[in-house]
Amino acid sequence: MGAGKTVFAKGLARHYGVDPNQVTSPTFALVARYGEGSRPLYHLDLYRIERPEELRELGIEEMEEEDAIVIVEWPERLAHYCRTDAIRVRLLRERNGTRRIEIAAGSDGR
Repeated sequence: MGAGKTVFAKGLARHYGVDPNQVTSPTFALVARYGEGSRPLYHLDLYRIERPEELRELGIEEMEEEDAIVIVEWPERLAHYCRTDAIRVRLLRERNGTRRIEIAAGSDGR
């Protein structure tokens, strides 16, 4: 909480031409879709997801078919849905109040 996930999502959205003021945390809706055109941007909060079937209900397979950009909070809930070309960004809040960002490419996090 408070690590900057929504701020990061707003910055990524801006880069892809989406008004960052439209971007909010999808905590209650679980998924938010932004942008029109050929490459939509989705923001998912999977904290409350407990079963793989719930991912299908959210439309994760359709997002992949759309070649969408997908921002995922709580990605460990994705299990086998993580793409091999995924870029994992971890936002960590340090004890001294600073934030640390870790970026890794590939589904194995390397």
